[in-house]
Amino acid sequence: LINALMMSTGCIIPVEAGSQFAIDGLFNLVAFVQKVAEKNTDLDEIKIAINMADGRTSASKSCVNFLQDRFSDFCFKTIIPRSTAVEQAQIYRETVLRHAGTTPAAKRFRALAEEIKREMSRK
Repeated sequence: LINALMMSTGCIIPVEAGSQFAIDGLFNLVAFVQKVAEKNTDLDEIKIAINMADGRTSASKSCVNFLQDRFSDFCFKTIIPRSTAVEQAQIYRETVLRHAGTTPAAKRFRALAEEIKREMSRK
């Protein structure tokens, strides 16, 4: 990881909404990436992709709200929902776009890709 970060200009950290372990790890990982950025001054972009968000559960909603409040400058606006289509795609070793391209999760992955492209074009 350190070698990859030393050669990078940015870093995307996926975080599972609803998992306290993911949030705990996120604090450590962001601190680690920021420490590497002190040595690699080109590493100036850290972004968080919130995924597996389940609007039906209070734990997931609370997690999304916490991440957006605490890491507002880092979070992508697009949030990837929890989806059985994603899990099925993994089983079939396909992307969700190929396996179930019209599902809400696939549409959000496309939206996230567009958001990433916009962010990259600003640099």
